[in-house]
Amino acid sequence: MQYTLYYACNADAYQIKYSPDISFDACCLATDGYHVFPLAKPLPLGIVHAIQTRLTKNGSNKITSWAKGLWQKIVAVDKGLDYNRVKGLTDKILTRMRLQEHRLSAGTEPVPVWSGRWPVWDSQALEILLKTITGRILQKAEIERSLAENGINNFTGLDLGLHYLYLQGKIDILPGVGYTGAGELQCFRCGSKTGVVPAACARCNRACYYCEDCIMLGAARFCEPLYRGGVEQTIPETYAAEPVLRCRGLSAAQEMAAARLEGFIKDKFRQICLVEAVCGAGKTEVAFRGIAQALKEEARVLYAAPRRDVITELYPRFVEAFPGVTITALYGGSPTKYGEAAITLATTHQLMRFAGKFDIVFLDEADAYPYRENSVLRGVLQRALKEGSKIIYITATPDPFLYRQVRDRHATKILLPARYHGYRLPVPEILKSYIIRNGQMDPVLVDWLFERGIRRQAKVFIFVPHVSDTLVVYDILRQYFADDKCACAVHAADPERDRKKLAFQKGPVPFLVTTTIMERGITVPNAHVLVLWADNERIFTEGALIQMAGRAGRTVDYPAGDVLYAAATVSEPMEAAIKKIIGTNSLAEQRGLLR
Repeated sequence: MQYTLYYACNADAYQIKYSPDISFDACCLATDGYHVFPLAKPLPLGIVHAIQTRLTKNGSNKITSWAKGLWQKIVAVDKGLDYNRVKGLTDKILTRMRLQEHRLSAGTEPVPVWSGRWPVWDSQALEILLKTITGRILQKAEIERSLAENGINNFTGLDLGLHYLYLQGKIDILPGVGYTGAGELQCFRCGSKTGVVPAACARCNRACYYCEDCIMLGAARFCEPLYRGGVEQTIPETYAAEPVLRCRGLSAAQEMAAARLEGFIKDKFRQICLVEAVCGAGKTEVAFRGIAQALKEEARVLYAAPRRDVITELYPRFVEAFPGVTITALYGGSPTKYGEAAITLATTHQLMRFAGKFDIVFLDEADAYPYRENSVLRGVLQRALKEGSKIIYITATPDPFLYRQVRDRHATKILLPARYHGYRLPVPEILKSYIIRNGQMDPVLVDWLFERGIRRQAKVFIFVPHVSDTLVVYDILRQYFADDKCACAVHAADPERDRKKLAFQKGPVPFLVTTTIMERGITVPNAHVLVLWADNERIFTEGALIQMAGRAGRTVDYPAGDVLYAAATVSEPMEAAIKKIIGTNSLAEQRGLLR
C-alpha cells in the first residue's frame, strides 16, 4: 500500500501526517481550517513513517547513518514551521535514502478536498470500531474478524473509518516493519529486529521486508499497516461482578500464600511479585484468590503462559471458578481471538496483538520455553501492560532473573513449599543404564514400566530429549507389550497432540512418550515418571527435571508416585534437581505443612 506524506497547516498549528488518499485528509482537516500540501510522491508505509518520525520527533541523541548532518535541522521543527522549509528537509531525507525520484516539483498547490462518496457512519459504529482496536495492535484483516466476532460482518467504509480515527488522534497507523530511531529495521508488532528479512513484494513493487518471528499471526510487512489503539480505559460491567470461587477449600499453606497475594494486589506501590510454588501446590487456586481481588478492584486481568497446553488445561477451571464473569482463551487454533473479557487467558505469543490493555498480569511458568530467554516475548508482555500495572510471576522453578529481582527488593516473594494435599514431593531415583542398545531396551527399564503401567494399571510419563526419540521408544513399547494401543507418542508439532493427551489422561493408554512439551500444565491421577537419557544437560536442565518429576503424586487420591532418571552418567542438573526437591520437602516439614 502506498502512502503520501503531507504537511497541513492553519493559522495556529501544523501537522505532518500520511495517508493512502490525501484528498480524504484534506476534506476532514478543512473543517478546522487546514490546508494540505503533499511532501513527496506516494511511497511504501515503512518509508513514509520513517520520514514523518524524523520530521516530528526529537531524536537528537539518535543520529542515523543516512540522516547524519540533517538531524539538528530536523529536530528544530516546531510550531509555525512553513511549508517550504519542511519540504526542503523532506527532500534532503529522500536524497539520503536514495529516493530522489519521489521528490515533488516546486510550487505545489494545496490538495483539493475529497470528492469521493462519504461513508455514512454513526457515532455508535465508530465507537465500536475504536473499542475493537483499543488496547490492541492489529492488521486490517484481524479487525474485520474482530468485528465479525462481535456480530458486525460488513462495516461500511472500514479503510476510511480507520483513517478517520487516525486523523482524530485516537489510533496510530504503523508499518508492520519499519525503521527505529537509530535507522534499524524492526517489526512494530513483536519488536524483533533479527527476524526481519527482505522479500519480493507485489504490493509495493520495490524492496520490501517482513518479520519471520511473528509470521504465525500473519505477515507483518514494510508496506502494510498495523493499527494500534490507545491504552484501555473503560471497564466492562463484568469487572464489577462478585466472583464466586467454586474450588476446594485451601490448605493452610495455600491460605497463607493467597492472603499475601491479595495484599500485594491491594498495595498501590508494589508492582512485581514472584509466587514460587512447588509442582502440585495448587498455585492456580491461590491465583484465583488474587484474581478475585483484582476483579473487585475493577482491573482487566491477563493470565498468560508460554505453552498452549497450559491454557487449554486451565480454561475450564477458570470458567468453573468464576461463574458469570466473561473469560476468553487465546492460543494457536482457538475459536475466538478478539472478544472482550474480564479475564483473558493467553499464550505469550498471542500477546503480540495487545498494547496497553491489562492492569494485572499473572505469568504462569515464566521460566518455560519459548518465553525463557526470548527478548521478543518479554517485550510484547511489557507492551501489553498499562503504565503502573502489576505482574505476578508464578513458577516452581524461577530463573536467576526473578531471584535477582527479589534479592534487589524489586519484587515481593511468596513461597508455597508444600503440595495442597500435604504429602511430600516424590524424590527421583537414578538408574545408570544404556537405555537402548541394538534396538532393545534395558530389561530393568522394561520391568519398571511393566510393574507400574500394566500390573498396577497406573499412568507413566516417559520423557525423552528429542522428537526422533519419541518414535523409537514408542515402537519398542509396542513390541514389548504386544499392543498397538499401549502408548502414545507426542511432541510440539504433532497435529493429534490434544487427542493423544486425552487418551492418556482419561483413556486406557498407560504410557505417554513425550518431549518436554508435557513437563508442565498437565495433571494425571496415579501417575509415575520416567526420564530417559536424563543426562542430556542441554534439554534436561535442573528446572526441567524438577517439573517432570512434578507430574507424579499430584492428586489427593494418589499422592505418591515413582520418579526415575535413567542415564549412562549422572549430570549436575540431575543431582541439583534431586537436592532441590529434598530441600523443599525439608522446608515444608520445618514449617509444619506436611502430614
